[in-house]
Amino acid sequence: MDRLLDDRYRLGPVVGRGGMATVHAATDTLLRRAVAVKLFTPPTDEVALARLSAEARLLAGLSHPGLLRVFDVSTTAGRPYLVMQLVSGVTLRTMINRGPLPAAFVGQLGVRLAETLHYVHTHGVVHRDIKPSNVLLGDDSCYLADFGIAKALGAARITSSGHCVGTAAYLAPEQVSGLESGPAADVYALGLVLLECLTGRPEYTGSEAEAAVARLTRPPRIPDELPDGLRAALTAMTARDPDDRPDAAACAALLGSPRTPTRLLETPPPRPRRLVRAALSAGVLAGLTAGTLTLLHDTVPGSSTPTPPAEGPNAVPVVTLTPRTAETTVAPVAPQVPPPARGAEKPPKKKGGHGRG
Repeated sequence: MDRLLDDRYRLGPVVGRGGMATVHAATDTLLRRAVAVKLFTPPTDEVALARLSAEARLLAGLSHPGLLRVFDVSTTAGRPYLVMQLVSGVTLRTMINRGPLPAAFVGQLGVRLAETLHYVHTHGVVHRDIKPSNVLLGDDSCYLADFGIAKALGAARITSSGHCVGTAAYLAPEQVSGLESGPAADVYALGLVLLECLTGRPEYTGSEAEAAVARLTRPPRIPDELPDGLRAALTAMTARDPDDRPDAAACAALLGSPRTPTRLLETPPPRPRRLVRAALSAGVLAGLTAGTLTLLHDTVPGSSTPTPPAEGPNAVPVVTLTPRTAETTVAPVAPQVPPPARGAEKPPKKKGGHGRG
């Protein structure tokens, strides 16, 4: 696709798709910069338009390194869209699909996401849909994306009466029970996401109903072999009672030291050497059909060419990884000991007593 939207945005390949919208990599021909255009699929009802307007207002009023910037919005009936910062990188879902991630990396990631949530919460916003596909890794940082079902504290809920919102695998117990959810629900979901990073699998699986109800019958199983600090942090974050969970700022302190590396991915997890076919989990597919989506394009490291998602409801996206270059092993060489300098030989020992001639 290569068409002009509102005589300004040249739409490129699809980089994210959901039940309510499609995200394109695009070019702002006026300002000559790369952007992401979240184009809602017509026909768009009043709820979708309200979500779009709410998301635009929320993000436009926030400014943080862990949030995507909003550049433009249009709520014209039949062709509403949102223009946002385009991130070159991968989703956390793609990373997890490659296998469990190192504890040190997960700790760094958790600190960054907790700090972003702390900023969001202090500005009166609850995300309500923290999950791996809504975390973007790129530009040496991480971003929390898709505020489509976020709400300002105390604001009216933009959803059908009697329905909880979010993705079943990451809902907090209070959300499953139909109770009012606050910042503690985001903390719980972040705890489950970090746990999945470490184990490589969602903690609660099965159908949407089974995954949602399971957390009411048992707590998450946190591996004993994790570092004590990380294990304690995840246990506190996933407490069943929201009053027992630390706030986002306390989570950042529990997950790591205040001083985090400048480059989040300076020590990336090991990657396979061959092409990998990464399948989205059932929970993610459910989230996509529910209208949640990803605002980025997955690219091969070192490349600017986006990888479009596969088409069709049951299609499996293909993630192409760049094989590592062959490593050269060099045998250690024994150090060369230089001969002693002329005249530096040890003087002959004098005969006689203790230094007396």
